[in-house]
Amino acid sequence: MINRCCLKGLLEEAKDILLKMERDILLPNSVTYNCIVQGNLKSGKYDDAAQFLEEMVSKGFSPESRFNYFYVDA
Repeated sequence: MINRCCLKGLLEEAKDILLKMERDILLPNSVTYNCIVQGNLKSGKYDDAAQFLEEMVSKGFSPESRFNYFYVDA
């Protein structure tokens, strides 16, 4: 569901689903975070993408290598 929302540019909905998952103790994984980061990058929301990258790493997940370039470049 998060991936579909991100592909359609529905980033607020994707974020809401992520928050609901965490409330319901369904912990997001690296795939979840990578989808949200990618969606934010495609929509030009670089600050939001960076925020999700930081959250992702703080929870012990590794971003896809193509995001490492963005993170260093930004």
